[in-house]
Amino acid sequence: QVEQWVTIMDVEGFSLFSLPLGVTVSYNLGRKEAVNHLETHYRGRLYRLYLVNSPSAVWLSWKIVKQFLEDSTVDKVDIVSDNKIKKLYKHAHLSQLEKKFGGTQENKTVFW
Repeated sequence: QVEQWVTIMDVEGFSLFSLPLGVTVSYNLGRKEAVNHLETHYRGRLYRLYLVNSPSAVWLSWKIVKQFLEDSTVDKVDIVSDNKIKKLYKHAHLSQLEKKFGGTQENKTVFW
């Protein structure tokens, strides 16, 4: 069975300084290796990635990161602002989305 993932990440308030130091260091030292690992072992799994509520740090990071990705992967990433969130409805029913994304599910506050 082939599975493809539609992933929604709410990155409101994200900044490079909000990452733990270890992630930042490993990103700087091994970003190409990490990208290669993901593309090798999870090739074809990502159908679409939506980054919603994206601050400017996400846009800046994306400009850097996408240089290390294949074009087919870059085409799957969509940075969504609040007024363009309807793009999500192509891939998720309103009953699957939280209210903050325009759906009918309660907003999650506890994740694990």
